[in-house]
Amino acid sequence: MPGIYGYVKNAKEYGSINSMSTILHHHKNFIKENNYEDNIFAASHIHLGNIKHHKGLFFRNGIYISIEGEQYDYSNSIFEDLMFNAYMENNLDYFLNKLDGYFNAIIYDSINKKVFLISDRYGMRMLYYYYKDGDFAFSGEVKGLFGLNFVDNEIDSNQIDVFMDLGYLLEDNTWHKHIKLIKPATILEFDITSKELTQRYYWKWSEINYSDMCFDEAVDRLGDLWLKSVEKRFSPNSNIGVSLSGGLDSRAIFAAINAIYPDSDGVAYTFGIPNCDDMRIAKQCVAQTKWTHREFYLTDNNWFEPRKDRIWFTDGMFNLKHMHGSEFLDEISELVKINMNGYAGDAILGGGWLDRIPLDTYPRDEFMSIFYGDYVHKCNFVDAFYDIKKIEPHLFMNRVRRFTNMGTVNSLTNIDQRKPFFDNKIVEFIYSLPDSYRQNNSLYSSMLLKFFPKFYKNIPWQNTGKTIDKKVSSSNTMKIIKKIKRIPFKLGLMQDSGYTNYIKWINEKNINHELHKILNSKNALYSKYTNIDFEVKYLNTKFKGIRNYDEKILRATTIEIYLQKLNILKTTE
Repeated sequence: MPGIYGYVKNAKEYGSINSMSTILHHHKNFIKENNYEDNIFAASHIHLGNIKHHKGLFFRNGIYISIEGEQYDYSNSIFEDLMFNAYMENNLDYFLNKLDGYFNAIIYDSINKKVFLISDRYGMRMLYYYYKDGDFAFSGEVKGLFGLNFVDNEIDSNQIDVFMDLGYLLEDNTWHKHIKLIKPATILEFDITSKELTQRYYWKWSEINYSDMCFDEAVDRLGDLWLKSVEKRFSPNSNIGVSLSGGLDSRAIFAAINAIYPDSDGVAYTFGIPNCDDMRIAKQCVAQTKWTHREFYLTDNNWFEPRKDRIWFTDGMFNLKHMHGSEFLDEISELVKINMNGYAGDAILGGGWLDRIPLDTYPRDEFMSIFYGDYVHKCNFVDAFYDIKKIEPHLFMNRVRRFTNMGTVNSLTNIDQRKPFFDNKIVEFIYSLPDSYRQNNSLYSSMLLKFFPKFYKNIPWQNTGKTIDKKVSSSNTMKIIKKIKRIPFKLGLMQDSGYTNYIKWINEKNINHELHKILNSKNALYSKYTNIDFEVKYLNTKFKGIRNYDEKILRATTIEIYLQKLNILKTTE
């Protein structure tokens, strides 16, 4: 989603805010806000019109404010008014510290000649900035910065290996050396006069206080908080839907909505292979309610072509393999305007990583290498932001923010998203508790069974094939058995019950031919930045034992298509 964008003018500049707008206005459904411009600063905003319903801009007493996203604490207030009052009262840090929302913002003080970029507490609304030799610009999408001639868009070749090995980039890095992602819970301040850029956190994980609440009490407290989180993000009178899978998280949202509004009749939708587990389980859930269920089918014929442009929309930082459902965004946006997103529920409430990490301790290289591999040294675990005896916050800001979150970014071209699992009170509560409460999904499952039994008592979890009141062995023997059972699917000999089948799809004749054409090193642009021949190493060797390279093949394809589209933009400027 383009969001907010702009720049501080300089003597070298001949690009304009209109050039940025042209690049960013890549969907006909976008609404462009009126430009703000004076002799030293220019900015604008492109949005979907679901949250903000007009093209007007906010400028009062010399202060320009533009916000992408929303807050959930002041239902009867205009967000820009709240931000303006906090800034004018010199109370901005305190206001943001308490604010629950999913947003980023720009404040331009034309009197004091300062620009402030602001991220939400968890930094899930992406905002990128350029700062080099005193020049400063920002954009909700990296590509928007290329509308300005002074922006140096040099590729950072070090990121090739990171993306190929991890599937995402780390910390604040992008494909470009001088373009960075704003940190979470941040106020980034640019002084136009001195050309100095400073960053400060308005909230840190260390502000969470530990609790000695017993397990049973925690179950009740979590259930209450969960209902409140969903309630303040959902209205039965709005065009809000639920992307419903066979997992626990989207179902938890769906169950909460139907507990709060039992007579609501919205739209839930599921995408995947016909008759996959996700489709089957989602149908069972919807059958308990008055809602409508829509199914969207992924096939070997419809997945690849629509995702090429999506690589550009996500600035090359999201592997096209994981763009599930983006093929149907135009259709889905006719049904719903806002999606209630189960984003990261398994990690926050389910403790999905706790069987791989030490409990209640600070992140260190030896603990984090299982996630970041050879790139663990590129991670900043000693940042004051992470001063809490929990490993997961760093994973949230990297594995979740830089990978999982890109699925949300991909959909924001058509549908706005709300993420109730990242409710401030829920996160603060969960990380005040001992990690052991969440081991083996204990706290989460107990809450779901107690508060929403009709959705969980008799309907299985796609991950295990069993209902969550049934114990599933986590022994090494069971893990080995599961891996052995997966071999026929990895080899493409049997149809998986999952919602995709990329192993089979990349071997379809037309797709395979296209992939060879894209990755041929003689013509490929990626060859300028790495000595690895992706076609030879991965595409020509699809299997190594029982290991399939579909993930690597499509990561490489993502890189190459992004570079090609970037090259087209350069040649047309």
